[in-house]
Amino acid sequence: MVKSETQGRATSLIVLMVIGVFAIAAAHYILAQILSQSITNGMLAREGQVKQEFLSSILEAERSAGDLFTQPGPSPALLSFGAHVRSLPGIVRANVYSPDGFIRHSTEANMVGINFSGNEELKEAFDGKITSVLETIHASGKPEHLALARLEGEKLIEAYIPVAGPDGKIVTVVEFYRKDTWIETLAADIERNLWIAAGISCVILVLLLLLYARARTANCSAGGSIGRLPGRAKPDSRAGGAVELVVGADQNADHLRAAKWCAGRRPISTSAHGAPRAPAAIENSCPDRAGEIKHADAGTENLAGSQRAAFRPAD
Repeated sequence: MVKSETQGRATSLIVLMVIGVFAIAAAHYILAQILSQSITNGMLAREGQVKQEFLSSILEAERSAGDLFTQPGPSPALLSFGAHVRSLPGIVRANVYSPDGFIRHSTEANMVGINFSGNEELKEAFDGKITSVLETIHASGKPEHLALARLEGEKLIEAYIPVAGPDGKIVTVVEFYRKDTWIETLAADIERNLWIAAGISCVILVLLLLLYARARTANCSAGGSIGRLPGRAKPDSRAGGAVELVVGADQNADHLRAAKWCAGRRPISTSAHGAPRAPAAIENSCPDRAGEIKHADAGTENLAGSQRAAFRPAD
């Protein structure tokens, strides 16, 4: 019985450990994904805003917003603006779009004059929306990924930056691709730190459960030792004695009732110990009951003595 209870406690402890470890791992995994995605999106959005401010400041400083697309070929204003676009750090490709959706300047000369129909990101950019995402390049995924087969499978930052003139009107959109140098590293650091925190949490959980199991086992052992201390009356023996006393009292009461009936319900005196005693007249008038009456007197006195002995405090 004790062995089965011990095995049951050990099994319950192991189950609690497994459930706790899985719960901690799941919570940290979800937290890592949420934090990583949130930080990545925030960094990308901030980068788009910084690039927009930089390019808008160039048009404002050169006062060339209205001269970018004044002629079919590359204008001096467009060439100057394109040189600044090329200077952006980490650029793999950069395209400058006119409001009609054509590429008017590019870091790759063979891209000039192309119009990619159905480019929703470009349309949204001319409406003033900045798009900056970190995605894996697939040459067959988007038409504008043309000639990026050499970077197949790599993660690049793809951005559409609307550039406004002094009047606030969008005059051009710059699309660029650049290799990510720090966003993924930062996200990986966050995930690694969260997994380290998850490992520490699991170790703490296991230690707490082991300490709890040890304390519970010690309490059970202490309780068993107290129950086996010498000189203390056992509840079972005390209860059994009480039952025997009640049975004996019932039997003696029957004898006394028989004696009263035999004596014609005459008064009964008491002994020195306070126990009922039938007078001698009762014994003479009922000789056939005399033995029962003496037995009742002796049993009653023995009962009183056994009661005093049974309930005497233990030494």
